Amino acid sequence: MMSRHLLGPAQRAMGLWFSRRYVDGERYACYNQTADEERRKTAAERRTGFDWLLFQVMLSDQARIDAYRRDIAATVPGKRVLEVGPGPAAVLSRLCLDAGAASVLSVEGDPWVAEHAERCLLRERRHARRWQVIPKLSTDLAVDDVDGDPHFGALVLEAYDTIASQEHVVETVTDLRQRGFTFDAVISRGFETWVGPTSAPPAKPLTRAERVLLGWGAGSAHRVEGQLRQRRSTLHGDLGLIEGLRLAPPKAWQTADFETTEPAHTEPVLSFDLSDPGRYGGFVFHNRFLFRTGVLDTSTTSTHWGVYFTPLPLPPEAISEAGGVTLRTSVSDPSRPSTFALQAEAAGTTSAPQSF
Repeated sequence: MMSRHLLGPAQRAMGLWFSRRYVDGERYACYNQTADEERRKTAAERRTGFDWLLFQVMLSDQARIDAYRRDIAATVPGKRVLEVGPGPAAVLSRLCLDAGAASVLSVEGDPWVAEHAERCLLRERRHARRWQVIPKLSTDLAVDDVDGDPHFGALVLEAYDTIASQEHVVETVTDLRQRGFTFDAVISRGFETWVGPTSAPPAKPLTRAERVLLGWGAGSAHRVEGQLRQRRSTLHGDLGLIEGLRLAPPKAWQTADFETTEPAHTEPVLSFDLSDPGRYGGFVFHNRFLFRTGVLDTSTTSTHWGVYFTPLPLPPEAISEAGGVTLRTSVSDPSRPSTFALQAEAAGTTSAPQSF
């Protein structure tokens, strides 16, 4: 707990700077996602781990908050709401209460975050007796925790990552339903994750200081570009530059509609013809978050989710011979689409698989 208090101010300042410069300011950023993932290796760490920097970026992400605000205002008035993961500032909890929800039950698996969410809501005296923070994982939530009534007018959750399913949002909703919880509406109601082949991200648009701050070290741009061809990264800000890396139009890869009981779907095989085979370096993923009042597309609107690059290198001669590339996805359990492996193929040659 002490480390969170010590790191909090510095991380929040860094998050605010990142938001203003790269999300709002639309300056190109390439963040070392591999290093971040090495710090959160297990599913439990990804689900409940808290990072002030990322949280501040989310707080400053007006496009994201506005998308939730519109749906909440149109959906929750007069309704009993279940929220998963309020965060220490309880942003969506407060939006629901401000919109006139009859009550909001927020379930939070991190005790420290639950405590801070509760403190934040206690300051909102006009909402007294209309909210409750339950310090549990959603997988441990019982009917007794919700006054014996498992039916809610709305489920509100923002358990998304840059590849939408990565924070186990599908598993969370599925698990709640399997244990008898029901909802008239879900916010957001679902997602589509799209994928397409790309060249490796460039380092030259980044200053030396940015390369250090974004996790690439103090080396030259040439050295960093070598790392970019080998490591996963998230791309933010300059959407025109990012779009220019694409070598073929993207295709829908993973989809989920939370207002039905249909399982999420992942395309096992997607093939692409390449406009410039010599530039191939891997694949980029972006999300279309589906709201009842619109769509938030991370390839056309700068948000904290960004665009995700996965290097899946292939020999240049194989790419040249094929003139295209195929992405193969292996999902061992369709009910758990956040766990998968990717592999690229061209002219009978395959890349080393990458597991997620």
